[in-house]
Amino acid sequence: MKQVFPPDWRTQNRLKRRFYAKYMRGLELAGYLLVFGVFAAFIYAFNYQVDDLVTADKVAIQPFAQPLSVSDSSRIVRALVEDFDEVKKGQPLVEVVVGPAAIQQYEAWQAVQDLAAKVGQTDEVKRLSSLYPRPPVQTLSAIAAGTVRIDAANLTKTLDPKAEIARVVDYRDLRLTASLSGQTIPQAKVGQMARVSSIVIEPDGGTLFRGTDSISGKLLGDGLKKLLAKRLAGAEVRLRDDIPLKVSDVSEVQVDASVHPRPGGDANHAVPLDPPSGYAVEAQVVEGSPSATVQVADLPADVAEQARAAVTSAVGGKSVRRLDGSVAQFGTPGDVHMVVKLKATQADGANSTVLNGASLTRTFEAQLKVLSPPSFLIDAVREADRAGKPVTAHVELRTGRRAIALLLLRKS
Repeated sequence: MKQVFPPDWRTQNRLKRRFYAKYMRGLELAGYLLVFGVFAAFIYAFNYQVDDLVTADKVAIQPFAQPLSVSDSSRIVRALVEDFDEVKKGQPLVEVVVGPAAIQQYEAWQAVQDLAAKVGQTDEVKRLSSLYPRPPVQTLSAIAAGTVRIDAANLTKTLDPKAEIARVVDYRDLRLTASLSGQTIPQAKVGQMARVSSIVIEPDGGTLFRGTDSISGKLLGDGLKKLLAKRLAGAEVRLRDDIPLKVSDVSEVQVDASVHPRPGGDANHAVPLDPPSGYAVEAQVVEGSPSATVQVADLPADVAEQARAAVTSAVGGKSVRRLDGSVAQFGTPGDVHMVVKLKATQADGANSTVLNGASLTRTFEAQLKVLSPPSFLIDAVREADRAGKPVTAHVELRTGRRAIALLLLRKS
């Protein structure tokens, strides 16, 4: 005890003196270990790095599409291929008439043809046929090999200038168009890599099937939903602290079952399983541009003056009717201030007008290409496209890396 404490430091409590004499070396060692642990954690926090991520949820996975269009209004005269046909580059796809005059002439010619089909080639029909001949048509060909998609609605209506007439898609080239957001959005740029996960294939009939293995909603189809809708229609639903309600429809069914597949089965009628939630594929940003919603209150002097003049012209001297029915007249507005909310995209540095604003939302509009898409995903997107349903996913774009200590300090 004399070697540890000076005489004037000794405690008068005998139990404490015995405790210090027995455990002081261990307490000193524990203190050293604690200090060393804190120092090691401090060093680790500044050396261990994590990814900076910007994200988007429920992003549709779609095939790369090359649309066919013309610069003037148009109408499809004849489709030379069927929807979802495989085509080669340069293969004719549709015949169209282009321009308002040609469309009007085609509609008149078509009316004469319908009349001839009903009454035959009478003298009057022959006269009308010579008066309204068929206008010249243009043939649009595939600009690349792939699968042709023609919207059925486009076959029966006049299309606006530059509107899509048909498109050629490549299901081996899957793309995502995402509006990404996050704290490090200014660092997002073309060429960065992204992780595409939580791939959701919309089930048939609104039936979600979850279990011990990845299961497809196609196994049940819409039969279960129809059964429940029939049996539960009109049933009374009691909610806590609410009035009784009545079942009018079944919108979705979630099934959770313990299902364990075993080897075997019919390969010709096998249903593809949905990917597990943890499954992910890599994608790369091939196109992108920053975007923001900005609030600006400090306008340039000339712009502010013109805006105030516009407000004065619109309000000053106008008669209004109050809620009680009386009529009043506004005088000249005074002390006019305004806040402008606007959309902003990437600047090119050519404009001399600079505005100071506050950011309301900041995003990066990106198009991503899936790298080496698996065959099951290609088939899933193709079948979903045929059924008019989306395949969606969660996108995480890596914008950089930083020490975890800096991330924790920023959050605190």
